[in-house]
Amino acid sequence: MTRSTLPLVRKNGFQWPWHPYQVISWVLFVVIVAAGIAFVGMVVPRPYNILFTVVTTLLELSIVALVVITTAINPADDFEDTNIEKGHYCFVCRKRVKASTEHCRPCNKCVADFDHHCKWLNTCIGKKNYHYFFSLLVVLSVYSLLMVIIFFTLFLMSFIRKQVIQEMISSSIHVSSLFYQITVGLSLLAFCFLLYYTLELLIFHIRLYFEGATTYTHFLHIDQKERQKSLPPAKPPVAPFIPKLTQPAVAIPAGTVPSSTPPVSAPGVSPALSGSLTETPSISPQKTGDRKSVV
Repeated sequence: MTRSTLPLVRKNGFQWPWHPYQVISWVLFVVIVAAGIAFVGMVVPRPYNILFTVVTTLLELSIVALVVITTAINPADDFEDTNIEKGHYCFVCRKRVKASTEHCRPCNKCVADFDHHCKWLNTCIGKKNYHYFFSLLVVLSVYSLLMVIIFFTLFLMSFIRKQVIQEMISSSIHVSSLFYQITVGLSLLAFCFLLYYTLELLIFHIRLYFEGATTYTHFLHIDQKERQKSLPPAKPPVAPFIPKLTQPAVAIPAGTVPSSTPPVSAPGVSPALSGSLTETPSISPQKTGDRKSVV
């Protein structure tokens, strides 16, 4: 395999190629900021528009900074401690890593304390950038909640106090009240979806913190449970067959030669006695020599 055909090791989320979700998130953020400026900042009278501009600008700058930091950090494992007893071996990186380190396939690298691969940021979330990712969820949830409250108030006022809303939009953006109602309603739906998604993700990561788990280990545990449920029930172990002896074994005395044919016990004779009848008497060499000398 040549160097040009080696799989890409992504250093951070800004490295090419970008994920489509990442590009979509940038476009949506620009649209959201523009909607806030056009339908709130330019319509709401002073001093409320100044307060809205200052608060939302601070939150939006915080979001941008946290996105840049989380995406720019390289969460790869430094492999500082390779002599680890409790861990596993990565056959791609050819290193022994800690138990919490996992190899990310999209980024093609081992990530320390791997949590998950975020498609919206086009990078892995691990030990080095998890705190920035969690802070991003908190700021996004606060920003989404604030925008939902503001747009819901304006959408409700466009039906209850039409004259007031008509005066505000006629002196600023010069659009019809119907168009303003539609755009504010669509923006409200978008912010509701953003609030639901970020708040659900934030609650999920708070739950993982108290469980002492990560996103990867959480879903791995669920997958293991599902596999155990799909397996057939284990059969009980079968006891080994041991044949029972009908007669006790007969011990052969030392120095005797057993007959080639098995002993047949006569009626009324014990097995030990019938076995002794078939034995051949042994003659010592000393006695045979004495006989020959007599002859």
